[in-house]
Amino acid sequence: MSENPLQLSLRKILIVDDEEDTHFLLKAALKPFPIDYIDLFDGESAIAQIDKTHYDLIFLDVLMPNGSGGDFLKYALDHAINLPTIVILTSLQNASFMRNALNLGIAEVLYKPIQPDDLRQVVQKYLFPQFQL
Repeated sequence: MSENPLQLSLRKILIVDDEEDTHFLLKAALKPFPIDYIDLFDGESAIAQIDKTHYDLIFLDVLMPNGSGGDFLKYALDHAINLPTIVILTSLQNASFMRNALNLGIAEVLYKPIQPDDLRQVVQKYLFPQFQL
């Protein structure tokens, strides 16, 4: 039996990607979940934000202006007290980078173009395992 989404607690997600289309896709795909979103478009803004607020999940692009996803990861791993679940979103097909990211504790890597079902499965897996779509 599925749980009523209104009974689930609100979760905070940080979306860090320089493409507005990615932000739109994530929000549209994840409408069934009770999520509060913060949208950022570069690595520097994400670094500043992680010191201000705890997030349950971060969707992080790798290649962005003003600080890459790699810059953000290095900062977060060195400074975050309670590191959230991080999911990388990328079109980069660099096996070495992805292997290193996963070894550092990245939860998942989703390759662009991202499929809405993949997004929902990731959010369900890490934030709402009791929620049945």
